[in-house]
Amino acid sequence: MWNRFGTPLVSATRRFWHNRIMFMRFLMACFGLALSSGLVLGCSPPPQKETKSRRACTALEQRLSALEHSKIAEQVVQAGEQVLAENPGQQWIDLDGWAVVDLEILHYAHWNDPERFAAEDGAIQTALATIRGYDQALDERDVQLVVVLIPARLDTDPSHLPGVNLPPEVQSANPGLVRFLLELNRSGVDALDLGPAFSKALGAKAEDELYFGYDRHWTPRAVSIAADVVREHIRDVIGLEQGQEKENSDFVVKRERADYLIPPAMPVLLPIAEKPLPLRFDRVLKLDGTPALEQDRESPVLVLGDSFTCYYRDEACDFASQLQAGLARKLDTIAMRAAASRTVWKNVRRRKDDLAGKQVVVWLFETSLITANTIKPVTLFPKK
Repeated sequence: MWNRFGTPLVSATRRFWHNRIMFMRFLMACFGLALSSGLVLGCSPPPQKETKSRRACTALEQRLSALEHSKIAEQVVQAGEQVLAENPGQQWIDLDGWAVVDLEILHYAHWNDPERFAAEDGAIQTALATIRGYDQALDERDVQLVVVLIPARLDTDPSHLPGVNLPPEVQSANPGLVRFLLELNRSGVDALDLGPAFSKALGAKAEDELYFGYDRHWTPRAVSIAADVVREHIRDVIGLEQGQEKENSDFVVKRERADYLIPPAMPVLLPIAEKPLPLRFDRVLKLDGTPALEQDRESPVLVLGDSFTCYYRDEACDFASQLQAGLARKLDTIAMRAAASRTVWKNVRRRKDDLAGKQVVVWLFETSLITANTIKPVTLFPKK
């Protein structure tokens, strides 16, 4: 039997089914390619962001495993409880020239209490949801959020507590904080871990310590390390091009030793420093010797933070100055004392510019703001 084109009917029928099968295979191949690329249903992040998150997660998983194996959290919590029990009602406790307050010890215990960590309406889960919300809001505007959690003193080096020995392989000492960072990165949030870099710097000379013995703020050494970590991430991972400023032409980085009198904390919980401490500053200066830091609203990089961000600004050695030198470009900054949790975001909203022209927002704050339950959402871009 023949069809009207003069082709045997059996051959035409076979060709029809063969072509149909090949067409279906083609559709399935296209569907599989789209699915693997995260294009179908929008169910996965872009490949590049997914790769970054996967690498960060792998490192954090390894650190968390080492921390849990070391049992360091149990040691710190037990030693902290012992210190509080032996010094009831004291405003601060002197541990051989290293003063702590009860809030620092309770902060660490909060991070490592499984029930408090997992409580849906608790401080930690609220902070996770808030950060994820900001990340989504910025991602919708093609702006990359980089969250930089500054470890507290006990998170970094709890060996000042009696009976606590920090194993060298754990790279910081707060498994709860590492778990928090892991959960953020698993959901695609770019949250940096300063723990390994800080851990490598422990054991330095007294003038290069990371934290003061009588104040919770970081030293110039810690500021410099943090700025280096953020700079490398913005340049090498996010891929922001280096700026046009030239060292020794537009600015200089001058290393100097100077005596520094620690300003009293607000409120005063720890003892006020009686005399200046010798510190080493990496000052970022113009050629005439004045501070090089300048506010640039047109910069693609916006830095948000509080007193940790502003510390040493008068010495031209603050975080923003260090990051400006590292990126070779001026920055846009919103940094105020005790304002990193919500006020900085309210200021972003007040600008009413939808972060136009921004490529990266660096949000810098100390981890105790989370357990203090101050990280709560602000509506950044109200619907018009």
